[in-house]
Amino acid sequence: MESQGVPVEYQTGVTGIHFNPDGTSTTTVEDKDGNKREIFARFIIDGSGYGRVIPKLFGMERPSNLPPRKAVFTHLVDTKRSMDDEPDRITIIVHDKAVWIWVIPFSTGITSVGFVADPGFFEQFTGTQEEIMRALIASQPYIAERMKEAEYVFEPRVLQSWSSTTDKFYGDGFVLTGNVTEFLDPVFSSGVTLATVSSQIAGKLVVKKLRGEAVDWNKEYMDIMMQGVNTFRSYVMAWYEGTLDTVFLPTTRTRDQT
Repeated sequence: MESQGVPVEYQTGVTGIHFNPDGTSTTTVEDKDGNKREIFARFIIDGSGYGRVIPKLFGMERPSNLPPRKAVFTHLVDTKRSMDDEPDRITIIVHDKAVWIWVIPFSTGITSVGFVADPGFFEQFTGTQEEIMRALIASQPYIAERMKEAEYVFEPRVLQSWSSTTDKFYGDGFVLTGNVTEFLDPVFSSGVTLATVSSQIAGKLVVKKLRGEAVDWNKEYMDIMMQGVNTFRSYVMAWYEGTLDTVFLPTTRTRDQT
């Protein structure tokens, strides 16, 4: 965006938004040093991802119909990355039924490793967050070997009950995009697809709106977005139910069995 002339402010957060009757708005932002200022806008596109700025500020968040899940993750210095057949690709490991591991390599030599499961799965592990993470890593042979004695970049962190949605993806003077509309689950990286598609659609509709043209936000935006969200929702639910692998990885049968 910066290369296209769009001003980008780093380490700056939104502390408040006031919408005017005509759909314009005034947003209050605060930088890392505590300095506040106001930004006037004719229309807001909220692409804040998991931060979900507008839904949180205006009490729009609603629980998703997906069961709550938990993730324990950290970044490690991945000195044994070369032991992987495709060391620079993201890897997903099926650890157990409804339990999976992400392995995301960065160009810096650091790799993100996270375990995702029903919260009850983690109850068998005790101790500090690092002790729990080390026990989790030790429970999976491939990760245990690759990350043996690996240096932790930061204390392992926990994310829990992240699935959420909102009643509407738009309103007077704003539209929500990507994970701000509905955050499902990281297993299929649906947020990346939804963020890209929704921002393209929303941007074009906002241009129409600002030109004074009529926009049917339900038909031209929300219906399309809900179709995408519900498609990914079916994948996520089938994955955790253990039925999706029968579609993606069907059992090979011999000629005599066919």
